[in-house]
Amino acid sequence: MDRLLVATVLRPFGEHLATIVRPRPGDVCVDIGDNGEVPPLPDGAAQVVTSIFTLAEQPDPAAVLREMLRVLDPRGGRLGVALWSEPAAVPHLDALSLADPRTVEQATRFGFPLAAERLVEQAGGADRIRVSRIHDVVRFDGTAHWWAAVGIGDETHRAECEARLQSYAAPDGTLRIPTEAVLLTTE
Repeated sequence: MDRLLVATVLRPFGEHLATIVRPRPGDVCVDIGDNGEVPPLPDGAAQVVTSIFTLAEQPDPAAVLREMLRVLDPRGGRLGVALWSEPAAVPHLDALSLADPRTVEQATRFGFPLAAERLVEQAGGADRIRVSRIHDVVRFDGTAHWWAAVGIGDETHRAECEARLQSYAAPDGTLRIPTEAVLLTTE
C-alpha cells in the first residue's frame, strides 16, 4: 500500500518541492520524517530542510517548524514543506469516507484544518516563510488501483465507493482526481 500511495500521490508533490529547494552538491539537506525529529544540528547548519505531508501529523507542528527554521541557514537556506489542504479541496473525500468512515477523523488528525498561515505565525516564521497552494491531478490506473493505494480493507461499500469515483474516470479508464496542497517555502 505505501508503495502505491507514495508513487501515485506523493511523488509529484515531492518532485515539485525538489524544484523549489534546488539541492546542490555539498548542501546539508534535512528531511523531517514521520517522527518529526530534526537532527541535532547547530543553528543555521542546513541549506535545505523539507517535510512532505508529515508536519501536520506532529503533536506540535509549530514547534517542529520552529526547529526546522532554527537549523535552516538564514543566508539563503531553502525550506520546502507540503501539507494537505482543506477537506473541500479533496474531491474524493466522500468516496474515502464511505469506504472507511475513519477517513474524515484521520484527515482532521493529519492536517485538516491546519491553517498554514496561523502555523507559520505560531512558529515565528511570518517574515521568512511564504504560504502558497498548488493544484495537481492524482492519477490512478483505475478504481482497483485507487482502492489498493489508499489501503482500505473493508469492502462493504466498495461498489458504491467506486460509483462515486466514476466522475473522475478518463476515457482511457484511469482516474484523474484533482487535489490541492499547501506549500511553505522560504523566499
